[in-house]
Amino acid sequence: MTAPTTRRASRAKTVDVEIPVSLIGGIAGASYDGVTAGLKVNGNLHAPLLCVDNVFKVASGDLSLPGKVMPAK
Repeated sequence: MTAPTTRRASRAKTVDVEIPVSLIGGIAGASYDGVTAGLKVNGNLHAPLLCVDNVFKVASGDLSLPGKVMPAK
């Protein structure tokens, strides 16, 4: 999931997400995977507001986190 202010582009088998430089320091070297999932809104104030309800597909097929955070070229 990306924020409305985050730019992203999708081409064939790749997705590019632009993250402000000020946020990269804390996530440099992080790994990630892509998923499509159903989200459920929970109205209880003592529980998370937005919850993953069901994962439909994992991009890598096995949640191996093949994506790596790296600076743009």
